[in-house]
Amino acid sequence: MMQKVNTQLLGMAFKRRGLRLATLAVQEKTYAEGLHTHMLVGVPEDALTAKALKCPTPVPDLIIRTWVNQDPETRRADAQDARDIDDFASVRRYIYKGIRFFEDLDNVDLNNTRF
Repeated sequence: MMQKVNTQLLGMAFKRRGLRLATLAVQEKTYAEGLHTHMLVGVPEDALTAKALKCPTPVPDLIIRTWVNQDPETRRADAQDARDIDDFASVRRYIYKGIRFFEDLDNVDLNNTRF
């Protein structure tokens, strides 16, 4: 999914220069024993000017639309939430809202994450 978002948003800069959105996913179990994912997406500062023809869709909307379009029968756009976060305190609050116990940190894969 993120390859599609990177291509739409960054165009050839994604393929030629390796410019891409950074992601950090945190997964938690739902009350129904399903899986719920929180994902932070970092947009490099020069990313939105790298493409000659700019993507007219805001990044949060592009991510939601791409996610829902991959499985429209089970994913509803109104059930997704994407918002801009501009500082580290907001990132920390977003990540920790699903981590209530020290053992829950097993769900955070920091080793495979780039900031």
